[in-house]
Amino acid sequence: MSEKKVTDRKRARVLVVPLEQPIDPFWTTSDAVEQEGVFLRTTQLLPEGSTCLLKMLFGDRDLWMRTRVVHHIAGIGFGCRFIEIDRGKQELLSTWLMDGATLPRAVEGRPRSSTPL
Repeated sequence: MSEKKVTDRKRARVLVVPLEQPIDPFWTTSDAVEQEGVFLRTTQLLPEGSTCLLKMLFGDRDLWMRTRVVHHIAGIGFGCRFIEIDRGKQELLSTWLMDGATLPRAVEGRPRSSTPL
């Protein structure tokens, strides 16, 4: 039996909430969630260096993360790196990535833009 590695890619449905642009939040998907960040499949690109909140849905669980856009691939999407991650969220993400397990239920609302994640 082979073991899953933290670097295995996972899929998620994602709500993107831009923080610095006058763009409405929008839903997209990712087939590349990793420990350090996520690649979002969308034709609606945010500027490199901008920040956004992501609500990642893993089955019936969700996890809000603050991210910075780090690169684009025209016509395909953009990559984000997680920033300002607290230890609890990092551990939840690590557990999900390693085990493929469903994230434990955490009752969290959308963080305010000034609230550290």
